[in-house]
Amino acid sequence: MMAPRHWAGLAIIGAAALGIVVILSRASHESVPASTAVTTTVIAPTAPVPARAVNAPVAPRAVVDPTPPTAPSTASNAPSIDEVLQARASMAPGTIDVLVAALSSTDAVVVAEAANGLVARGALSALPSLVEIDVAARPWAAPSVIYALGKIAAKADAEDRATAVDHLLALLAAEKTRASTDALANLLHIYEALGQTGDARAIGPLEAELVDARVATAPKVVIVQALVTLGARQSRPTLERVRDALAPTIAGDDFEAMVRRDLLAAIREALVQLS
Repeated sequence: MMAPRHWAGLAIIGAAALGIVVILSRASHESVPASTAVTTTVIAPTAPVPARAVNAPVAPRAVVDPTPPTAPSTASNAPSIDEVLQARASMAPGTIDVLVAALSSTDAVVVAEAANGLVARGALSALPSLVEIDVAARPWAAPSVIYALGKIAAKADAEDRATAVDHLLALLAAEKTRASTDALANLLHIYEALGQTGDARAIGPLEAELVDARVATAPKVVIVQALVTLGARQSRPTLERVRDALAPTIAGDDFEAMVRRDLLAAIREALVQLS
């Protein structure tokens, strides 16, 4: 569900662990987002996506199915994977409702395919449902929900986009208070989603994360990426200060030194992109 990211390649160079999460997280958005886990400086996937999701059929364009989608029949009252794929491939009335209902599934693959479908449809009507989901209580759904929030908010009107951005910023603050690997993974997705919203109000909070000493070095590559996605030229002074502070610290063969070099390279390239 995501376009390739220029900065992901930078992060892979010296930090293999960061590279894994960025690649898997982004590849999963092209098919199915997978839950990930983050340590203080290393981010690694913990919930591989089943093969059935990777090979799921892509919804064809302009398909009109006169038959309404099958009503959900699972015990949890959430649609099954087959019902979700049917809804994704159909333009019949009610298919968006099926995809929204699938967000309540306890199956990460179902949630991911539903989120992919909602993003593909630009389903603005799904924003209230996405905002209501408690990602802390549903870690298997968090990457997909956060991703969909960012992508759909970018297409919303100013009021609805502001609601989504406010929610993402509230999630950012909340996840920073939770001492768990899934919270740290969620932060990575939140940074990315804030960039995808296209809302300039996300720039200040992202800059604050970039200079926050409590934020590990590796995720800051994603923060830089989000600022570039936002076209945040006003962030150049902050990026320059971080660059100048990093430059004397990149010597060494240890992992942290390698990650700092990756971040420095990302910032230098960002300054070019934002010039």
